[in-house]
Amino acid sequence: MADRLLGLTLTWFMTLLMTVFTLAMPVSGIQVSCSSGDNGAFVSSTESFNLDVSSSLHEQLYLNRGSIYQDRQASGAGKNSLTQSISGKGYSLQNDIASEGAFGVSTSSAATAEAASLSQEVSGAGSMNLALSGTQGSREAGQDAGIESGALSSAQSLYVGQDAAIASQSTAMAGEEGYVGTGAFSESNAILAAGSFQGAGILQAQLSVAATERAVAGGEASLDGVAWLNENTFQAVSLESTGMGMAGQRVVGDGVGTFEMSALNLGPGEQREMGEQRDVSEPAAKESGQAYQTAVQTAGGSSSSYSLTGYRLNSANPVQLYLNPANAPSGMEDPSKTQAAIAAAANTWDDNVASNIYVDGSVVIVDSSKVVDNPLSSTPKRDGFNVNAWWGLGNNYLGLCRWWTNGVKVDGYYSIIESDVWYSSDKSWTTDWDTAVSTGKIDLQSVAIHELGHGIGMGDIYSSTYGGTLDPSDPRTKDFNQVMNLYNGPQRILGNGDLAGAQKLYGQPGAGPLYCMSAPFTTL
Repeated sequence: MADRLLGLTLTWFMTLLMTVFTLAMPVSGIQVSCSSGDNGAFVSSTESFNLDVSSSLHEQLYLNRGSIYQDRQASGAGKNSLTQSISGKGYSLQNDIASEGAFGVSTSSAATAEAASLSQEVSGAGSMNLALSGTQGSREAGQDAGIESGALSSAQSLYVGQDAAIASQSTAMAGEEGYVGTGAFSESNAILAAGSFQGAGILQAQLSVAATERAVAGGEASLDGVAWLNENTFQAVSLESTGMGMAGQRVVGDGVGTFEMSALNLGPGEQREMGEQRDVSEPAAKESGQAYQTAVQTAGGSSSSYSLTGYRLNSANPVQLYLNPANAPSGMEDPSKTQAAIAAAANTWDDNVASNIYVDGSVVIVDSSKVVDNPLSSTPKRDGFNVNAWWGLGNNYLGLCRWWTNGVKVDGYYSIIESDVWYSSDKSWTTDWDTAVSTGKIDLQSVAIHELGHGIGMGDIYSSTYGGTLDPSDPRTKDFNQVMNLYNGPQRILGNGDLAGAQKLYGQPGAGPLYCMSAPFTTL
């Protein structure tokens, strides 16, 4: 037999017999399919492998009366992909692994016509993407993870059957870009959690989800040792149709990186639309931003360089911002200067769209009674006020925005009902443009524009991680004329992409809003 098998398909149909198939060699373009049945009930499995010539695969396949058992080990380097699909009575399971660099995989699965389970350990160095999902009737559970220019190790499991779908993962990664996600869908609700980062970082996650009569989730996700999602996070969002997300900027060596974390619990009728949330940042959506360009002064760049999160302010009431001046760092003790910088940042968005996003007049009110909870707290709180504040975020973070949603969708966008912004009191800040340019101190107004952008539905464009796809070649990631890209110096006006995205959400000045705002939301 040749060292490589090209375009080979192996198919078995078994009803009573048991067979063992072992393959151990470098392979490319091979497909293995089999079915097993008993008393009219069948289970089927299909695997596809495209492995580099340096990689090897060893698999044992057992078929018995209506059951299939598989044990597989693969390792090597180069560009590799392994996929597996299992289906039975009312269920399906899908496992996809793609890597570029060194990798090792050990997978075991057992399936009958009624149920299937899979467990695996995966490791890799370079770039790797993992996706594991299963459905049982209308119930679904799944997870994904990926790393770019780094290392990843993950232990995963999935079960489908007996009216349930259950998934879990324990994943650790270190690299330049990474993401991890999990989700479950039931007839009653959907619950999803995700985290991503750009710029050298260490992400660890232990996440589990289950879909039975109700979807539930638990676990923890941390970045650089800070746990942003934990059991209390999932408890907070599981009590009602609500969600919490956060995005922030990080200090990475001599540069700046970013991160996002979210946990969402959506009610009936909303959960199957989550794909729409991700689609708005894909190329088809971003191209439509061309129509919203205006002649206002911008920092330039491409009008396609924006990303939308799928969330938006849908209330008829403009947002009132508050500033709690406590914990201000050295040089920022005068709250009036901080107030003016944040107000100017808010008006940068407000003045360039049709909708009245923020209140007129006193956009930011200084009020020490409006206390935001510790952003690192294990028990995040929501009080209905949109507060900006200083907090000791350590050496790794410049600032972050945390938003809440009630899961209500208006014209295709989920509703943001509150957002808070924290600025790191551990950094050196200024409200003076010349000082920011000459000394390298961080310009508060520039960072505030970016963070407030998250609070109105603008996404980062530093990496295209939406939908679990890392694409550093996306031209948006290199367009530093946009304020929603990385902070690489003071920038107080929107780029063409920032403008196009904001006007897609809230309309073009003089043309009227693109939608009618709903009645005000009550605080849940």
